[in-house]
Amino acid sequence: MKKFDIIIPIGSSCAAAQALRETKKRSCSFPLDWVGKTPLPMSVDFIENHFQDFFNKQDLVHDPERDNRKNIGYVNTRTKLLFLHDFKDENKFDEEYADPRQKLRDSFSEHYPGQSVFFQKMAVLDIKLVNAPCFRRLCIPSHYSLMKLHWAIQILFSWKDAHLHVFETEDGLSLDFDFPEYSFLVSEGDWEQPVEAEMERYLSIGKVFAHSRTIQYIYNPERHWLHRITLAAWKDDAQNSHASCILAFGTAPAEDVSVPDGYAKYYNAVKA
Repeated sequence: MKKFDIIIPIGSSCAAAQALRETKKRSCSFPLDWVGKTPLPMSVDFIENHFQDFFNKQDLVHDPERDNRKNIGYVNTRTKLLFLHDFKDENKFDEEYADPRQKLRDSFSEHYPGQSVFFQKMAVLDIKLVNAPCFRRLCIPSHYSLMKLHWAIQILFSWKDAHLHVFETEDGLSLDFDFPEYSFLVSEGDWEQPVEAEMERYLSIGKVFAHSRTIQYIYNPERHWLHRITLAAWKDDAQNSHASCILAFGTAPAEDVSVPDGYAKYYNAVKA
């Protein structure tokens, strides 16, 4: 019979953690221990994405119908998960709320003192605006979704998300060709997708660039701002850093400037 140092419950309810407690095999507290019914694919996504959107304070709403004699129930409006073991007094929500990622770090620190056991992988991406002398180098957590990469690009180029966008393979194909398991999330016609396309919300940067070193991002199909995004390097990060621009040159074009002639006129006007 195999022996394990730690057994980590991943759902589908708090019964798994309760069973480990009763058999004296529960040595640590983990994020999925005491949540309501959690589909296995959702549990896997949480683990791969470092529990993004799992327990954000702004997403939690009290549901009186879920209360019991000991605890009050809060539901994550984004994922519909029930948290029934984290709060005991609605009036002390701010005081009782605790980030599960910090609780996880505390558990590891308790069992492995002096060791750096929590780190994330960062992707260093070179973003080149084709047909324009404009370049940005971005360092971003690999567990971030493509949707977060989209928002980062909007900030890097001083745009306001006023137009449609799409991510493509290096050959100009829809990403569902490279990731068929996500194709059911793609609506008919790339340009008919809502801005927050479901595939972009679930497909991580790490998964995309582990498959292909270069992809394309098109913003504003009418003006066809084409960006070539290339993975420059992977970095380990123990500081839980956020996305940051580490290199930039070239003036970003305005939202509705055409390419390439319109950009040249815009650049000369700005320079003057």
